[in-house]
Amino acid sequence: MKNPPYPDRDILHTWGLSPKKSLGQNFLLLPEVVEKMVVPFESTMDPIYEIGPGPGALTWALYHFTKAPLTLIEKDSQFYPILERLQKEDSNRITLLPSDFFHIKDFPKHYFVTGNLPYNVATEMIFKLLTQDHPPQHMVFMVQLEVAERLYAKPGSKDYGRLSVMVQWLAKAWRQQVVPSEAFWPAPKVTSAVVEIVPHPTRKPLALQKAMSQILAQAFGHRRKMIRASLKKVFPDLEATFQAANLTGTERPEDLSVQTFEDLAKIYQKQVKA
Repeated sequence: MKNPPYPDRDILHTWGLSPKKSLGQNFLLLPEVVEKMVVPFESTMDPIYEIGPGPGALTWALYHFTKAPLTLIEKDSQFYPILERLQKEDSNRITLLPSDFFHIKDFPKHYFVTGNLPYNVATEMIFKLLTQDHPPQHMVFMVQLEVAERLYAKPGSKDYGRLSVMVQWLAKAWRQQVVPSEAFWPAPKVTSAVVEIVPHPTRKPLALQKAMSQILAQAFGHRRKMIRASLKKVFPDLEATFQAANLTGTERPEDLSVQTFEDLAKIYQKQVKA
């Protein structure tokens, strides 16, 4: 595998592979996009996990431009012959893990994660990684542009919501590059973006994470309502809560900062314990 071919459209045809419309598959074709995706991993020797490598475009870049061991998490068996061939040619570096990402429970203490995420479950995947005992040191994902914009949205914007608050509370997120639909085969009807997410070094206590998640779900589940109405089922003492958080209760959830939501989560913990 010293010079494996980049899996372009011609190579994929040779391998007998084409995107399945029924599975919503879109294969990434542009080498310059995946080469930029792996730049944050070039100097590490910690394990890199790739979610859903498919025909191996991102895998190709990871192999060429990094030196770390690679674990390929793939649940679609049609790609196993290709990925198994890569594994056999360099078994010291490449491990194929034929599994659903959501079934994996044990990650090492230090590792990196990347992937062209399925757009319908990208948010759930990011939450899983951020909230486990040992989150990745650095994540680089291809997601739908609308999802990317929610990751780093600021209070007061239409994109600011539960995902924005939770991700920014637990990590720093930013957009690396915008990827046009023409970069894929077939071209999807949406624009994509590559995002980078780096978890904060200090972990939030699990109990506080659960409290935060509960408050965010309630608040943004009724985002058009004032928080006095949306949070009344969460807090045993609503008036004391607003006084302690320096709120009037007339604010809407998109008006509140990440820090204010953390304050509310801590107040909730105290009230429940009391």
